[in-house]
Amino acid sequence: MAIAAQFDGARPFSEGLGAIAIKHKWGYIDSKGDIVIQPQFDTVMPFKDRLAYVIVGRTSGYINKKGHYVWRTTYDVADGVYEGYAN
Repeated sequence: MAIAAQFDGARPFSEGLGAIAIKHKWGYIDSKGDIVIQPQFDTVMPFKDRLAYVIVGRTSGYINKKGHYVWRTTYDVADGVYEGYAN
């Protein structure tokens, strides 16, 4: 086992980070199992083109691999990033 089972949920890795859940909040870990973005999101998507779409309550946006918002959306639904552009 590469990373011990210590999270309430987990998703596949993308671009070197894997989404994990702790107490119903999602964040991201690196390949060593270290938390690099603290669980704080209600919903997360995989990283693509260095960005991930996240939702907290009624606010959504795209974060970088440090967990900082790059931009927040004004739309009800987004569909990830394709070739550097948000869908």
